[in-house]
Amino acid sequence: MHRRHRAAGALLAAVMMFAVSAGAVHGRAGTPAVSTTGTLLVVGDSLTEGANLLGGLGTLLKTRSPWTTTVIDHRRGRRVSDAVPVVRSHLSRNRRITAIVVALGTNDMLSHGEASYPASVITSLMSVTLGLPVLWVNVAFDGRVRPIQRARGANFNRALNSARASWPALRVADWSAVFVPRGSSRYIADGIHLTTSAYRARASWTVARIIEFATWNSDRTSTTTSTTTSTTTSTTTLVPGTSTTAPPDGSSTSTTVQGS
Repeated sequence: MHRRHRAAGALLAAVMMFAVSAGAVHGRAGTPAVSTTGTLLVVGDSLTEGANLLGGLGTLLKTRSPWTTTVIDHRRGRRVSDAVPVVRSHLSRNRRITAIVVALGTNDMLSHGEASYPASVITSLMSVTLGLPVLWVNVAFDGRVRPIQRARGANFNRALNSARASWPALRVADWSAVFVPRGSSRYIADGIHLTTSAYRARASWTVARIIEFATWNSDRTSTTTSTTTSTTTSTTTLVPGTSTTAPPDGSSTSTTVQGS
């Protein structure tokens, strides 16, 4: 009987040790499930503005978004640092926000070339997201027009991927891998903004990534998750046309989209 008690005690201790270990792993690298019962917040710059006003992002989300309500907040020239108080304000005013889409970094790379800057500014924004799931669309430039910014953008994207180790709620949508220029029609002359049909392609691609984002849950990641499996990518073929329209200038615009 004494042996049985000792064996039972050893088994209980082993189970408790396993439970503690599993909890530590989950706390370090586990990811929160995405809830679509509330509101999705989308925060972006002029590229989001173009995708919304010229590409129909809001219209697509109205019929296809898994969230009941989506708030799209875009402003031309917005940097990641500019979005920190914007995100904080939305979260304080709207307790129903359950996830965030961030499409920022382009304007930061126009003015900042410091190697350490991307990691710092990504941390500053992630620090105010209250641990909510975040889908971050990375950046891309036309390398023939913006070779310096393209190199900076690559650095930003690397920092964004690396940030996932510190922020388990962060997921990356790899726009830079999908939108590879095949001709000048993909960008307008500034090497940043897109043609009208390219904005439509970006809007459609963004919605597809948002739908994937909604299915993301803690079972899909672990301490051994690779970059390939934890970064959102797409095999969508993008064929923009030749229109050279940029979104109009304007102050911050917030659009609320109710699902149909």
